[in-house]
Amino acid sequence: MLLNMGACEYKRSLNLLPTLNKFRNEGESGFCDVVLETEGRHFWVHRCVLAANSQFFYTMLNSGMRESKEKILRLPSLSCVAMENILDFFYTQEIRLTDDIIVDILEASSFLLLEPLKKTCIEILLSKISLENCFSTKRLAMEYNTEELLERVEDFMKKNFLRIVKKSKEFLELSLKELCELMSNQDIRVLEEIQVYYAAIKWVKHDVNSRSKQLPVLIKRLNLKAISSDFWNEELENEPLLHDGVYRSIIFNKCNDKEKQNDLTISLYRERPSTKVHNVLVGIGTGKCYRAFCYDTEDGDTYILPNLPTIQAFPNTVVVDKKLYILGGESQRNINYDPVNSLRVFPFEVERTDSGLHAGWVRKPSFREVRRDIAVVAHDQKIYVVGGWMSGAVGSVECYDSVSSTWSLVAPLCIPRSQLAAISTTNCILAIGGSTDQVVGTTTVEQYDPSTNSWSFLPPMKTRRLFGNVIFVHDKVYVLGGYDNAFDRISNCESYDPSTKEWSTIPPLPDLLHTNQSVVTLNNEIIAITGSPEIYCKAAWYNSHANVWEKVQNFRLNFNIAGYRLCCLQVKKYFIQELPKATASDIAAANVNSFPKQEHFVEESHALVGDLGLALSEDEQDDDSDSDEWF
Repeated sequence: MLLNMGACEYKRSLNLLPTLNKFRNEGESGFCDVVLETEGRHFWVHRCVLAANSQFFYTMLNSGMRESKEKILRLPSLSCVAMENILDFFYTQEIRLTDDIIVDILEASSFLLLEPLKKTCIEILLSKISLENCFSTKRLAMEYNTEELLERVEDFMKKNFLRIVKKSKEFLELSLKELCELMSNQDIRVLEEIQVYYAAIKWVKHDVNSRSKQLPVLIKRLNLKAISSDFWNEELENEPLLHDGVYRSIIFNKCNDKEKQNDLTISLYRERPSTKVHNVLVGIGTGKCYRAFCYDTEDGDTYILPNLPTIQAFPNTVVVDKKLYILGGESQRNINYDPVNSLRVFPFEVERTDSGLHAGWVRKPSFREVRRDIAVVAHDQKIYVVGGWMSGAVGSVECYDSVSSTWSLVAPLCIPRSQLAAISTTNCILAIGGSTDQVVGTTTVEQYDPSTNSWSFLPPMKTRRLFGNVIFVHDKVYVLGGYDNAFDRISNCESYDPSTKEWSTIPPLPDLLHTNQSVVTLNNEIIAITGSPEIYCKAAWYNSHANVWEKVQNFRLNFNIAGYRLCCLQVKKYFIQELPKATASDIAAANVNSFPKQEHFVEESHALVGDLGLALSEDEQDDDSDSDEWF
């Protein structure tokens, strides 16, 4: 209250709500003029307070209908607990939303048209979606028509289907209709359709006496053709629930045409997206860029990989058994950018747990000889580090067995070289080009035969080059771009036919390649990423039939990847979807050297294999020895 007293003003707080709340507790003697009844309990309140807080009460009390004149208003659909807390909220503008009353308050706020309070309840429920309550939360969302909550909980159920089946008690109590709806959702994330079948069997066996007769309905919800006949034959023999002959008819599609047309529950036999194998393009940053990404070439989505450790910048990359390895590179912890002999791996086939996504750059044993400008190649589940430079050209070759996680020395190069390229063919490894003095390229080509552990010379290239990009596809080796010497890049290309042992010139690249891993094979086609990381990048593919380079039309990457070392691999969509997706702002931050969202990758403590060589000082080695294995 504001009183004008001459030239002075006096302001006084009337404390209306506390006063009205005090009157409410006095009942009719406190000027209360209406009673709310729910579950047999009476609450004295003021009509004006009800109308001021709720559109529902305002309409009721102002309608002129019978209820507006009655002394007692009965609200049988609301719980006593909800009514008491809602009235406290009306009179104090404060409410404590605990887990035990949140559902009652959501129901009451929906009924009484208290949209701000309803929205707050939904926000709380959104934050509490879990394996144990996702189905009950979905029922709430459907009952109270909350689209955001329904969309979020359904998305949670799709992403966590396997964990829900494994851990959720609510899953075992689902109705047949709810389970059928879940199984029919093509977007649930599973590695293979067999996992959906096992989920149905688990649900049936929870109450086998009453649910066994419902199994045929569930079987028809499966994508039956995504499961092999061998599996079904074995399951029909070993699973007691399937001993009835009707299952063989359903599973092997023995229904007649009329039944197929009339039975709408029969599966459409579409493969679930998460079970499909996708071609992905992986990019590893170079220089001061520590970003790593994964681009799904089929869906056009970009995902974030763990940032590279600064101790291993500018590494070589290679793929073995759906695992991405980075080898060598240089340390940027000191001004000399000394080479490192580190080996780290990112296993794409990782799964989310309760504590997060267990994924990161995992250390493996380092190769023995520290050197820079090496060539790296994978052959027959093994990784070879070839040549390099350390106070002179290096000819040694080391082999990493990815199964036993051990290194061994194999036969050295005939001519020690650095800045060379290496590629795996059907039976052999080729070491191509490079330099003996770090200045001028060579035309030298050597072939390594793992069966005899020996190197031999092949016909030299037509053009000397170092840091060339090499690809083996269509039974030919393609050597693209690179440098003629330490200063001059070249765009000319040539191919080698192992059957004739002859080199042939092919058309030059439409532009220069920025790294020695700027060319990949995608669907057996050669894709070259040309340009400059500071200005632009373009994608071109080599049309071997017409012997020309053409622009890639469906390459939808919308950020510059010319400065990345690239490789391709095939991974099930299930594993790709587990990675954090890059947003437009993540991609647009071209001047940022690392990706955000690294909290998506869980770190774990393990015994470490230390980085050896010149990259680490003694202090750095001591500091790093206590760090986590995950980066």
